[in-house]
Amino acid sequence: MKNKFLYVIALVFCIPACFSKEQQTASSQESSTHAWVDLVDSTRIIQKLIASNQLGTILEEHDPEELERLLHNVTPAQMALESEAINATMPALVYYFDPGKEDNRVLAWLKDFAETHKEKFKVVLVDAHALFILTQLADISELPTILVVQDGEEKERLVGSEATLASIENVVKNNIK
Repeated sequence: MKNKFLYVIALVFCIPACFSKEQQTASSQESSTHAWVDLVDSTRIIQKLIASNQLGTILEEHDPEELERLLHNVTPAQMALESEAINATMPALVYYFDPGKEDNRVLAWLKDFAETHKEKFKVVLVDAHALFILTQLADISELPTILVVQDGEEKERLVGSEATLASIENVVKNNIK
C-alpha cells in the first residue's frame, strides 16, 4: 500500500503551480532559506489542487483508479505529512503542538535549528487541533509531542514533559548524520 502513495512526494515539487508568479518568487526565496514547514499551509495547497482537479496532473505514473483510491482514502493532511516528513530525503523533526499553549522558546529554538541544519534536517509543524486527524493517526496522547522520522519510519518520540529543549537537542544530535 505504501508504494501506491510514494508518488505523493511529487506534490512537494509541484506545489508552486498553485500560486501566482509573485507568490512563487517570494515563496522560492523563503524556502531557499528555511527548512521549516507548517503542515496546515501544505494541506491547504493540496486541498487547492484537489478542488481545481489538478492533483492527477502532477502525480507521476498513476492511473485513474489509483488516483480515485487515493482521494477516497487519504486526507489532504495525510498527503501533506507523507510528502513533507515521511518521504523526506532527510530526517524530519515533526512537532505536534497546541497553538494556545505553545512555549515560544521551543518554537524559537526549532526555527533556529531549521535554519542552522537545513541541509541535514527538516522541521515540520503540526497544529494538533487544526490537523486532529494526524494527531489521532499518530497516536498522540499528550502535547507537545515530537517525532523524529527518517526513511519513512518513526525513530524517536518525545511526549509532553519529555519534550524539553535539552531533550530535543539530545534527540537531534543523535539523529543528525
